[in-house]
Amino acid sequence: MKNSRFLFLSFIALLFFSSYAFANTSTTTMTWNVPSNKSHSVSYGGSCSTTAFFFVESNAIMDSDADGNAAKILPYNLRSDGTACQAAGTAGMIITNTGNVAINIDANFASALDTNTWLKIWMGNGDAGTDCGTAGFGGWAKLCALPGAADTATPVTYTDCRDFNSNNSTTAARLVSGLPIGDTNHLCFSGEFVGPVITVQANVTSGDHNGTFQTSTDVS
Repeated sequence: MKNSRFLFLSFIALLFFSSYAFANTSTTTMTWNVPSNKSHSVSYGGSCSTTAFFFVESNAIMDSDADGNAAKILPYNLRSDGTACQAAGTAGMIITNTGNVAINIDANFASALDTNTWLKIWMGNGDAGTDCGTAGFGGWAKLCALPGAADTATPVTYTDCRDFNSNNSTTAARLVSGLPIGDTNHLCFSGEFVGPVITVQANVTSGDHNGTFQTSTDVS
């Protein structure tokens, strides 16, 4: 009887260890991959920076007297006694594609601009003598060709600028299309204190009127 119990237990043990010994396991590595890296960097002309990019009324080419109306204002590094960060051969901002795929660059303001404060942007050509055009205002126009019928997908050019104002400043709009890997694009700027139409005075109040300008990849 004891022998039978011993044989039975031995048989069960043999089945258990046999099953364990002959178990087979295969593994599969599963990977979630993002093949593209869309990124860009921003650099500035002159001594301008992320916190020093001033459009000062007294530096305006058109109507520089202190009355809250002015146009054609280059970006400066200080509120007073500063130097311009943009000129005929110098772009106010340079965008570089630091990712691994071609990208579009869009821009907008984090919150709406104050009424009658405007920003105009056009493309520099990268040339040391003619980058932003004559006196740094080569692509400037009283009313830019863009947005034009609320167009947000057409990039700026050397002669066609884009207007940002209180009506459209928070809407992302195209500045650059198809910027190749490692390539750069030069951007030129003019700040304005102008009314909603050319014949209306702006009369912007004294003091700072801030706007947080942001560039992004493929938003518009």
